[in-house]
Amino acid sequence: MFNLNDDGFFILRNCIQLNLFNTIHVLIAEQFQGENRINSQPGKLAKVHSLVAPEQVQFLSMSYGGDNIEAEINRLALQVIPQIKKVVNNEVDIEPAASVIASYPKLLTNYKVSFHQDDFYHKSTQRYHVLIPINTSGFNLLQVIPKTHVVPTFNHTSIGPLLRIDDDRLNKHLKDQVTIELNLGDVFVFQTSLVHRLVENDSDDTKWLLRFLCH
Repeated sequence: MFNLNDDGFFILRNCIQLNLFNTIHVLIAEQFQGENRINSQPGKLAKVHSLVAPEQVQFLSMSYGGDNIEAEINRLALQVIPQIKKVVNNEVDIEPAASVIASYPKLLTNYKVSFHQDDFYHKSTQRYHVLIPINTSGFNLLQVIPKTHVVPTFNHTSIGPLLRIDDDRLNKHLKDQVTIELNLGDVFVFQTSLVHRLVENDSDDTKWLLRFLCH
């Protein structure tokens, strides 16, 4: 069992009723359809990549958002915030810019996110990153290194919009990395200074995460 103070993260199991995901599925499908000029209905989000030519999947957006999606994520967040407050034993407020992350099958994109810290430049601020999977098949691409939220800050390199830890001090912590297994309805909450990454998606499905920050 992991806990926030010692490990830097926690999991809320079966936190959101499954029927509450219906609207966000529709909104993401509509945005995917519009941005990629797809005439046919996207159908299941897990198979949206099949609506474009395989060689074009690498050019699909990895992030979706906007007013409607953000408002719906915030509505879902209201189901979660009371439980987060209990764990952190403090008031928390949702920050703007909630969004959706898409991870397409590895064979089509080779997309991955390297180990990094979101708030590597100011560890003292108590901010929390909240991730909510919306695939019925669950989500197993997230890896974290427990207890790295309290170690000295690692050096990072920017790669486009992404960050990557570029620091030999990370090596001694790699043995402690764990893969987080999440099911639909689960919520993963971690301190923004915790080292984490998204590994390559070995499945045939597009994997989706809702994300928002709170403090």
